Amino acid sequence: MVRATDDGRTGTTSLRVGVVDSGLCNLGSVMHAVRCLGAEPVRLEGPAGIAACDKLLLPGVGTFGQGMENLGRRGFVGPLEEAVLGRGTAILGICLGMQLFASLGTEKGTFPGLGWIPGRVERLRTDLRLPHMGWNEVRFRAETPLRQEAIDGADFYFVHSYAFGCDDPGHMAATTVYGAAFASVVRRDNIHGVQFHPEKSHRAGLHLLHRFLYADRDSVDVGSGPVVEQVLTNALSDDRKVHGPRRLPGP
Repeated sequence: MVRATDDGRTGTTSLRVGVVDSGLCNLGSVMHAVRCLGAEPVRLEGPAGIAACDKLLLPGVGTFGQGMENLGRRGFVGPLEEAVLGRGTAILGICLGMQLFASLGTEKGTFPGLGWIPGRVERLRTDLRLPHMGWNEVRFRAETPLRQEAIDGADFYFVHSYAFGCDDPGHMAATTVYGAAFASVVRRDNIHGVQFHPEKSHRAGLHLLHRFLYADRDSVDVGSGPVVEQVLTNALSDDRKVHGPRRLPGP
């Protein structure tokens, strides 16, 4: 249960959020964002501890093949499948982490993915400069626990050259345009993915992470009411606040 304290911050009785360490990114910003929102981040350097987590985050940067290789070498694939597909634990993939949910990736070869959301990860089809790096608008097109009025149409921070092409358009929860439209949010049941970096996207990113953490729990207000706004203001103004990149000019 999430509850508000007198200063508007949230407390939680037991929300443990496992952050999968695939060895492909710095987890500090992600873990700090989770902590700012009142949950307990647990760094998972191996599969031990997955079963004790209420929610899972799979961040990642780099290439698809390396991401899958690292997950396999560290023993994550089977235990993650047991948690996500077997027990229904909610997971949020971030950037490369989202792409690994696909059936296969085509970056520097063809590699099988986790296959949790049928589709292919292919190079962005655009005449604009790659990588797509900077702030861009995210428009939701389907209902998802991550969706709320406060962030629909907001800008989020992207760094990528490949995009997730869903076999089933119903799994494409939000789109972004960079020369052409691509899936910036995907969802299948308890499996959620975002192509952007919410931990680097300031207020909009914290809103989205807050939705992922608490939308299915007994809470004071997981939408955009005053309690959440105060929590986000506190998180952003804290001396140890989450720092995102400054707004960058377009390509």
